[in-house]
Amino acid sequence: MSTQFILFGEDLGMGANKLYSAPGGLELPSHVAVNGQRRVAKLTGLRREKPPLLVRTSHGEFYVGSGAHDWGRPVENLDYNRLTGAPEMRALLYGAFTRYIQTYGPV
Repeated sequence: MSTQFILFGEDLGMGANKLYSAPGGLELPSHVAVNGQRRVAKLTGLRREKPPLLVRTSHGEFYVGSGAHDWGRPVENLDYNRLTGAPEMRALLYGAFTRYIQTYGPV
């Protein structure tokens, strides 16, 4: 029986979550908002702005990436303890993997 490993590198960073693997890499801005009362999206010309990625976890729903703060209550946690598995960091990781799969397909 053979086992296949998929290697990923992640840099949590303070400004963006960077995720890399053999096919390539991506950056997801570290903007997180709790999905509370959604604000009206900004108008861009005559069309509405597209909502950011919505991630559902056992800790709730979070908007992640660019524009997240326009769609929910911003989570601005600059404490280094957030890097040990805070709910918003999990949402960022799940969001990064989602964007990775959308960009490069299933690995």
